[in-house]
Amino acid sequence: MKNYKVEYLSIINTKGSFCNSVNSFNNLLQSYGDLKITDSHIEFENLIFDYEVLHGEINADDQKFFHIKITCNSENNLHSFRKLLKSIRIILTKTGEKLPETLWDDVSSELANKAYPIVHDVENLMRKLITKFMLITIGLGWTKDAVPKEVSESLKTKKDVSNLNYLYEVDFIQLSNFLFKKYSTENAKDLIERLDVAKSTAELDLGKLKQLVPKSNWERYFSPIVDCKSEYLEARWGKLYELRCMIAHNKFITNEDYDEIIRNSKEIKLKLIKAIEGLEKINVPEEQKEEVAENIASNLNHLFGEFIVGWKAIQDLLIRLYNAYFPNDYISAADKVIISKAIVRPLVDKEVLTKDLYDFYKAFNSIRNAIVHNSNIVIEDATLKYYLFDLDVFKSDLIKILELKKNEKIDAL
Repeated sequence: MKNYKVEYLSIINTKGSFCNSVNSFNNLLQSYGDLKITDSHIEFENLIFDYEVLHGEINADDQKFFHIKITCNSENNLHSFRKLLKSIRIILTKTGEKLPETLWDDVSSELANKAYPIVHDVENLMRKLITKFMLITIGLGWTKDAVPKEVSESLKTKKDVSNLNYLYEVDFIQLSNFLFKKYSTENAKDLIERLDVAKSTAELDLGKLKQLVPKSNWERYFSPIVDCKSEYLEARWGKLYELRCMIAHNKFITNEDYDEIIRNSKEIKLKLIKAIEGLEKINVPEEQKEEVAENIASNLNHLFGEFIVGWKAIQDLLIRLYNAYFPNDYISAADKVIISKAIVRPLVDKEVLTKDLYDFYKAFNSIRNAIVHNSNIVIEDATLKYYLFDLDVFKSDLIKILELKKNEKIDAL
């Protein structure tokens, strides 16, 4: 036979002789009509539960503590036991100096133990969806790129989880960013360039312009195959995260919490399974694949995100430099992923970039590729911060070179 023990600690102001003894405390509880206390038992809904109360003074005027222990000796009586506990909490909340503290709750612990595998299952289903989407639909392979010697030591995989990827190290709530965080697959600077040179609206590509409107991966790729709006799924994932944190942080959960975990998990699971089953129907345009990969890496690690933002700024500066020195071969910012390597070599040959800056470029390009394409990548935060500092230095050097070129044009005038 399984016993369920619950303990509460309540602080009550006993000024004016109010509730200053165990008897008066028991009378307080019995003010709830269906509750009766006799010696070491408490009767509720024609059921008997073990009951014990300890009390003592607190080092403050007119305050006493009451430590209640209540035990249910049969699983069959849990429904009434929960109602009893709720009634006691309501009474103590109304009369106590503060909300009663739960010191022990076997009912809640059992619910948490039952709920954790359910949440764990949904969480891993989300990781499965993201991983399969990246490996099959995006088609990037997530394989480790060649890394320069100077950074190879910092780009290590975990030996004991070599068959996994960094999605299995990512926090539960961050996983939802992959599905629900909105982003644009086009460069806003490119839009400005197009608008600037366009003679009429007929010269503008409406499809490209629409890609500037931020959308989430769910809206972009999964909504067509799963009859579910992102707001519906995002709200349930967020609530499940709150309840998961209660379990993870060893907080007490109620039967209502447990029911909500079951309900949300079931609803989310149905949509994720349908999304996984429909992956083969998703077609991601080639020009969007790098953006999707960058978006995922950025959302799963904020320092990865900072590095990618910094790297994009470097790419924009390199294109501006190339256009400044090779105006006859003007390149659009939209092509930066494809041609970034091709434009750096001419800048080196023309001695616009020094060999040291070229080495910087190659190193940072390899780090970026490792972050975006290597699913087993592990980079310490301290190392990433070091890279970010160097990236800012590199950015400043490029800005200075660009400013010198602008000044040359002004002097020539």
